Amino acid sequence: MLPFTRANWIALTGFTLAAAGLTLYTQLGRVGLDVLNVAALGSAAAIFGGFLTALVGSVIWARRTSIRWPIRVGAAIGIGSFLLSILLRSNIHGPSGILLFVVLFSVLDVVLLVGMKYW
Repeated sequence: MLPFTRANWIALTGFTLAAAGLTLYTQLGRVGLDVLNVAALGSAAAIFGGFLTALVGSVIWARRTSIRWPIRVGAAIGIGSFLLSILLRSNIHGPSGILLFVVLFSVLDVVLLVGMKYW
């Protein structure tokens, strides 16, 4: 197992923030209409801010680690994303539609992990 560096903590913080945004998004049906717009905006900000922070941490980590780890992590993320997109039936008009952003993020993360290592 690799030791946790500052880049790992940055990525973990981003993933946690994005997970909090995803959780808030799934609960939007339970809030009142007066709070709905603020909660939706907060959810979107947490999701995209978390994904951006996780991407930055992933790229920093990929640039500083040995050559094998980013390829392994990229392959694991790609396989997980592929299985998530196949196994889950996401409705774009429902709360599960937010999972499409998770798949998009994971594809972007894999490209950056592998691409930044050789750039």
